[in-house]
Amino acid sequence: MDAKQLSQRIEEILAGELALYREMEQFSREQIAALSLDTPDIEKAAEVIRAKQSIVQSLNELDKDSREIKEEWESVADTLDEEIRKPVRAVAADIAGLLETLMKLEKENEDCLKRNAADLNRELLAIQRARLASRAYGSRIGPDDPRFLDRKQ
Repeated sequence: MDAKQLSQRIEEILAGELALYREMEQFSREQIAALSLDTPDIEKAAEVIRAKQSIVQSLNELDKDSREIKEEWESVADTLDEEIRKPVRAVAADIAGLLETLMKLEKENEDCLKRNAADLNRELLAIQRARLASRAYGSRIGPDDPRFLDRKQ
């Protein structure tokens, strides 16, 4: 494979990665939206997480399949003309910028999940306290205890 073909192949691979990362960005935004509602849509968030997991698997497969070509590119890239390297560098720069955005979005998603977990814990504690109070007050009057007697004479 000559330098031009190698450059084109690397550019195609990186473009595929970029497309997957853009898809991941969209799903991350959807997850934030689902978790930021007054009543978080947990089912939607879980669905989005599954979709993101699928993208991660696709990225891993793409990386595995392109490892040899990337290694070849790394070994010869510095010896190639700037004209050949420029398109590859442009796509790599786009990926780097998108990865930075993704890290911020994932941090926001993590914060949303922690907030929702804390809210859920507070709700569960309130329910538990209410049950304990109900049992404490309810135990004084049993279901078999008469509340009043209506006797006709």
